[in-house]
Amino acid sequence: MISKQNQIKGSSSMIRSSVVALGMIGSMLVVMPAMSAPACKGLNDSACANEASCGWVEGYQRKDGRSVKSFCRTKSISKKSTGKTAGKPSS
Repeated sequence: MISKQNQIKGSSSMIRSSVVALGMIGSMLVVMPAMSAPACKGLNDSACANEASCGWVEGYQRKDGRSVKSFCRTKSISKKSTGKTAGKPSS
């Protein structure tokens, strides 16, 4: 016969294990997307030009006076290419 105290210890241990497992799964969901770096990040201007999904952004000066260096970034998906239209639907 299992004492009530042992039952409580067993159930709290099971709950603790479940919480730890859920925490680990949750942290993996947060970390995994960050681990996969974008294809365009860190490319120089010629390599960026060779990638269809990338676009080169020339350096510029922000309103607050800070300089931003040129960089390669992922091209945004335009509404034309997806077939979506902006504004209210026509009736």
